[in-house]
Amino acid sequence: MRTGIGDFVRAGVCLLLSLMFLGAAWPLWQTAQQARQDDVDFSKVAIVENGHRTGRLKVCGDRYRKPYCMQRERVTVWDSTYTIKRSSTKYRLELTRADHRRTMELAYSDIRSHDERDSVYGRAQAGEPVTLFWWRGSVRMIQAGKDSGDHRSVVNTSHYPGRLFTAPAALTSVLWGLGLGPLWAATWLLLRGRRNPLTMAWQWLAPVLALATAGGVGALTALIEPRPRAVVLSFSVTAVALLGPALL
Repeated sequence: MRTGIGDFVRAGVCLLLSLMFLGAAWPLWQTAQQARQDDVDFSKVAIVENGHRTGRLKVCGDRYRKPYCMQRERVTVWDSTYTIKRSSTKYRLELTRADHRRTMELAYSDIRSHDERDSVYGRAQAGEPVTLFWWRGSVRMIQAGKDSGDHRSVVNTSHYPGRLFTAPAALTSVLWGLGLGPLWAATWLLLRGRRNPLTMAWQWLAPVLALATAGGVGALTALIEPRPRAVVLSFSVTAVALLGPALL
């Protein structure tokens, strides 16, 4: 039984769908990766003049506007503790925010000893002013001491909320599944020829469903673990695990 005209038509439709979905997925994935890079590497907001960093920050105010600047917030420390680890000391500051109604706990690591008067912890304990710098909805830098001059200490945090990455990455994973599935179907319909006449649609429909499911798993991973490698790995592992039984 030769490949019929109907198979060519179905293959053409599947190929067009595949190109449409995969074509939309590529720029979305680039957007997701750039969003994560911008979110993680908050030092991008440092001012660069004549190709050199000045050491200053783009802090929201008259000159810089949201969302391309860091928001500054003065807080009051009302309790502070620390736990000694192997490579560093883990600190926790309990803070009262500017409206005096909201409190928050902030944990960070610092290689400096808690005995050092010049550390963020030491200055906070001494009652010196503490300022938080927010970038993309999370605290990225803690400053203790005066706002100008050398009489201040700064520590960077490593918190990453992943909110900018999650939505485009999840949608990309779904589009991968929707795009690779029709591509498989088109290839099968065009190449099967006399060898495997279709008595039912499972020879191409089951792999399509398996790849679509892999896209859903990748999207779920983007919500739970917002990292590009985690999304790609979960999609690939799920696709391989489901394609085996589907082909058999």
